[in-house]
Amino acid sequence: AEKLDDAGVLAEYRIKLFGKGSTAKRGDPHSARLSTAALQNVVDSDGELTTAERLRLRMRWFSCGAVIGGREFVDNHLREYQTRTAKRRNSHPQPFTSEALGDTAGSMSTDAADWSDMFSMRGGREI
Repeated sequence: AEKLDDAGVLAEYRIKLFGKGSTAKRGDPHSARLSTAALQNVVDSDGELTTAERLRLRMRWFSCGAVIGGREFVDNHLREYQTRTAKRRNSHPQPFTSEALGDTAGSMSTDAADWSDMFSMRGGREI
C-alpha cells in the first residue's frame, strides 16, 4: 500500500465521506443526504478542495471567532462582552493555529508560528 501524505489522507477521507453521504439507506431511496453529482465532483477533483471551498471554510472560521486580534485586544473585548451579557464563563482568548484555519496540509505556505500572536474570542468551531 502506498503511504499517503496529509493532503492525500484528507482527500481520500473526503471521497469516502461523500460516498457515504450520497448512499441511500436500505429501503429508503430518498435518504441520501448528498447528491450523486456532489460525489462525482469530489471524485473528479481527486478529493481536493477547490480554492473557493478552501476560502469558504477559512472565512467560516473567522466568522465564528467574533473578535480577532492580539491577546490583550481580544481579552478586553471578551471581558466587555461578559460584563454586558452577565456571562461569567471561565473564557479566555483562543490562539490561532494554521490547522484551525483549515490548513492541515500546509498549503498556506506558512507555519503555525506565524499565527502565534493572533487570537479570537470564541475560537474556530464546526458549524
